Amino acid sequence: MDGAVINHLRTAGAQIGPNAVIQLLAALRDYGLLHDRPALATRLAAEARVNRYLIDPPDSMAPLEDACALFNCVLLHTPAADHKLIFVDAAQRTADYIARRRIPAPVRFLLRTLPKRWAISILARAIEKHAWTFVGDGAFKLGRSEKGWTFLLEGGSLRSPDDCWHQRVIERLFQSLIDPSLTLERDDMSAHYVRHFFLTT
Repeated sequence: MDGAVINHLRTAGAQIGPNAVIQLLAALRDYGLLHDRPALATRLAAEARVNRYLIDPPDSMAPLEDACALFNCVLLHTPAADHKLIFVDAAQRTADYIARRRIPAPVRFLLRTLPKRWAISILARAIEKHAWTFVGDGAFKLGRSEKGWTFLLEGGSLRSPDDCWHQRVIERLFQSLIDPSLTLERDDMSAHYVRHFFLTT
């Protein structure tokens, strides 16, 4: 059984927020225009069979296999040197959409006015509660260590180089909603299956 079939079996039935696809297509559109490849987003959407996201983007949860297919097409059909640039751009767009459209204005105001440690705690727990919308078939765990808040991502079929997409989605939320100086670092001890991140304040 080849890898594509195994990946399909693993993700069948699993779901993810539609912006994993929608915002990656937006990032590909702008990347393609910048690099004289204006049809890139359309071509990769067709390759991944996610054309419908360009015509009528869904507002409800999407099949995880759609996101995995598009992520894989990016890795196959764009220069390796640009992979992180594309995925980080898509992640920032995703986080900005979440902050703007999914977090009520009073909550955004509260996070910006509370003492930082309280705001971080509230947002970290909210991310853990809603992690199922962006980890797909992976597992997400929130913890504390001597480094502060830690985020553990275990398994999951949706992969980007050094998990830069997941890392930047979370980091951007903390930066835009609480403090631009907050950063999310990937622990050097992270393995392929279990990846650790910690928030630096």
